[in-house]
Parts: sequence; C-alpha cells; structure tokens
Amino acid sequence: MRRWCCEPLGTGARLIALAAFLIALAGVGGRAAAADPRGIWLVDGQVAVELFACDDGLCGRIVGLTEPRDDSGQLKHDARNPDPALRQRPLCGLGILSGLKPVGPDSWEGGRFYNPQDGHRYSASVHMQPDGRLTARFYLGLPVLGQSRTLVRIGDSDESRALGCVPGEMTAAAGQ
Repeated sequence: MRRWCCEPLGTGARLIALAAFLIALAGVGGRAAAADPRGIWLVDGQVAVELFACDDGLCGRIVGLTEPRDDSGQLKHDARNPDPALRQRPLCGLGILSGLKPVGPDSWEGGRFYNPQDGHRYSASVHMQPDGRLTARFYLGLPVLGQSRTLVRIGDSDESRALGCVPGEMTAAAGQ
C-alpha cells in the first residue's frame, strides 16, 4: 500500500502544488487593493484637509478650520508667507501638500508641505495605519528631525463645512 503523505512528487505534481501554495498565500496574506488616502481628514482637531489625486501625485488643501476668521471677522489669510504678494490668500482652500508618490500599498513619500503657521516648506511623507488613520511626517533634511501628525478621516464636505470653510470662501488654486 502506498502512503500518499510520504511519496516524492513528480515534477508536474510539484509545480501544481507550488502554484496552489502561491495562490493560497496571495489570497490569505495579500491585500485586495492599496489603501486610498483620498478624502477629508482632520488634523489636530482644528484643520480639515482634503487629499486628492493631482498631476503631481497626491495633493492636499485646507477645506475646514475651527477658527476660519480673525478677531475682526475677516477670513484668515496666509499672513506668514515669505512672499508678500501671497499673504492675502485665504487659508480656506489653500493648497498645502503636493507631490506625494506611492512607495507601497500604504505609504507615500517625496511630497512637499507648506505650513501657513510659519510660512515654511517641509518634506512630507504619509503612512496609512492599520486602524485607518494617517500618520504624516513633516521634516527638513532627515525624517528623524521632523514632526508627525495623526490625521483622522472625517468624511464628506458637510463635516468640513461645520469647521468653517464653505465653497464660496475657498480659493480655487491648488498650488502653494
């Protein structure tokens, strides 16, 4: 009587077994699709940022602020921009992130972040966490010298409008 468990497999049977193993491995361990960071994200409970596909890769713009107006009731502007000609741009709708390229199913790197709080530009990378949050890293030079922020998906534009920006108050420009 032949014992099926211990007999050596022929070449054809080995190939079939290998193919079946690889298919099973891909089905169990593989992901059906890469994470999709497009959408509206809340940063530090104060700023809603829309991430969207653009010619440059993945880009982002401000679509909501907890305090979109200054003490005089005027929309806040890009007051700390190093270019005086750009200091009158409203923060609502301002492009702040550009050029992120996918480097894996859950990671994007090579981007640029404009911080309107200090008027500086930083290198940027983004990683999707298993819980669905994004971790964004902003830095000068080496990533270890930067800061990380956690972004929480908040959904559609109705939620971001509750933060103070409405389409009529946002700039159409996606550039920084």
